[in-house]
Amino acid sequence: VAQCDAMLRDPSNIFRQMWEVHEFLRRREHDVNTWTCFERRRDDMNVVQSADTFFQETKDGKHCATNWYAGVPGDLGREGVLPRFTGMAPPLLGFDDTIDSFCQDEHKYFANGIYDDNSHPGKCVNSNNNILALWGSHPSYNQCRNLEWQVCAAKGKIPGQEGFGMRFSYKPGELRVHNGQWKALGACAGYKPAGRTCEDSFATDDIYFLEVCVFSFICKNNAELFTLNPSDFYVCDFDEEAFDELQALIVTPPRFS
Repeated sequence: VAQCDAMLRDPSNIFRQMWEVHEFLRRREHDVNTWTCFERRRDDMNVVQSADTFFQETKDGKHCATNWYAGVPGDLGREGVLPRFTGMAPPLLGFDDTIDSFCQDEHKYFANGIYDDNSHPGKCVNSNNNILALWGSHPSYNQCRNLEWQVCAAKGKIPGQEGFGMRFSYKPGELRVHNGQWKALGACAGYKPAGRTCEDSFATDDIYFLEVCVFSFICKNNAELFTLNPSDFYVCDFDEEAFDELQALIVTPPRFS
């Protein structure tokens, strides 16, 4: 808890650089004044909005009833059409590979066959697991969409969630931030789009560190988060004042040293 708190408050930490409007790009010293994702509308990144608008709408859960799989090939990715499940579908977080393994394991017991099993999102949805997989452009993925999804999960409002619990495919308590460790923060490991380099981008492994630290910051019962095993349910006691404080931190530009 203390380490997450310190990293989110540190303007030189990579967390502060992850809010560029374009997916996976880091805010860099030479372009720190470029647009952030919270200053552009979710449905059209060419349209400016105030940061306050984004954070208020996120806190209110205004966009929770979104197809968070928009752009995935096939029926699952149809814009404006919510996914179908055959039971309660709790949000699932983790590294890409641990999410994939988790869904693969549960697919042995729950295989509703609604969507294409060959895709990472389809395998998860068919096993009644809810993940974030915005592969299209309406809305396009960036860290602001990630924060929206997390707050919706914390409030029990992800379509198909039918409750407040969420699960983690990799133990939050076993995350290690130091270089040299497997799954280290800032190692630029996991997926990043073609054409992105580690000099200008972050990758999906870094996102999981930020996700855990965001929940640690905005959930009153944050100590419980770091005791979870995979498949344990976590119900966030959402702290609106802490969310407002998180906003103040995120909108403060990063520091480069």
